[in-house]
Amino acid sequence: RPELRPDLRGASTRSRPAGMVPRAVKRVKRHKVISVLAALSLMLALLFVIQAIYTSMELESSKLEQETRVVEERARVDKYYQNVQIAMDFLAHPSGLGVNLNTTVALLKEAVQLFPERPEAHFYLGKIYSMQGNNRDALLEFTEAIQYGPDFSEAYMERALILMTSEERRVGEVGRSGW
Repeated sequence: RPELRPDLRGASTRSRPAGMVPRAVKRVKRHKVISVLAALSLMLALLFVIQAIYTSMELESSKLEQETRVVEERARVDKYYQNVQIAMDFLAHPSGLGVNLNTTVALLKEAVQLFPERPEAHFYLGKIYSMQGNNRDALLEFTEAIQYGPDFSEAYMERALILMTSEERRVGEVGRSGW
């Protein structure tokens, strides 16, 4: 009945009673709510995708860091054995190589710094010190080689030779002085 319906054409929506919102406005609001919910659903799905990508990238980064550490360790090991090999070659042919004694000592010291717990570099450094007549440092290096390689029989032998020759010298000096 038209006479019971209030005339709302000229009035603003704020002055309308609560139940008197036109259907078109209700439909628009419903569409906006649905649109917002759809957008939120899409954003949530995108967040899951982004999180999955981020997790994947973290795993890849972790793998890359681990592979980098492995490569660096292999490089250290290669450098160590390269330096020890040069020292071995020098000791086998002291005059036949293009490497001099000081370079060989420096390479062996570098090898000891790379892996102080490996006996080979200590042993060859001891051999070179012994060749130079530096028995004190040679004994220290042979002792280190024995400490890190208890089965390193050559280190025991070289250490014993130095101790025997130094003991013989002391006995000779004592004999000459009349003791």
